[in-house]
Amino acid sequence: MTNQGLLRALALLLPLSACHEDDLAGAGIEIPADDVILTGDPTPVVPPRITSGPTKVTSETCTVCGGDCRAEQLDYDSWHHIPSGVALDYENAPPAGGDHDPCWAVWGVHDEVLEARHWVHNLEHGGVVFLYDCPAGCPDEIDTLEQLVASLPNWALLTRFPGLQRRFDVLSANHRLLMDCVDEAALTSFYETNKGHSTESITSGPPAQCLP
Repeated sequence: MTNQGLLRALALLLPLSACHEDDLAGAGIEIPADDVILTGDPTPVVPPRITSGPTKVTSETCTVCGGDCRAEQLDYDSWHHIPSGVALDYENAPPAGGDHDPCWAVWGVHDEVLEARHWVHNLEHGGVVFLYDCPAGCPDEIDTLEQLVASLPNWALLTRFPGLQRRFDVLSANHRLLMDCVDEAALTSFYETNKGHSTESITSGPPAQCLP
């Protein structure tokens, strides 16, 4: 994408940032001046790549699944909007926060795999994201998760995340619980404790510009 193409992409996405102000410069995106003129054969421009990660991670063993789980706190200082045309990588995946796309995901159950850059925005809105990855299959557990998320009134989202350290994760802003079983009581407790606890508290769905 050329610099002009990146500017056009940014212009389309800026209206979506009404939920809070972004510091694109702080996110490492260089915006050229308005009077820049490209002449001759343009040199291909490699799109910038942003890496977002926590500044600190603390972890402890918990009692869920007979102790075969881990509770973690990850501290993120940066929650910038990163335009969709800019590649975004996460340290400590799955992320419990960090930079993210201007478009957040529709709440509820998703059969398709959602990109983390979208549902991290849901975390910023105080959401709780439920993840699973069962290479050997786990239809009963997935059915339980789908029913649980569908029963929650707001702030809940379920999607698959390939490559999880454990088969199941539940995340909120700066917190995650990794486990190999579906413990409904523990998941519900995590949801009730962490929902709405972020820099923003928004339960509405994404704007029309974000929908397919």
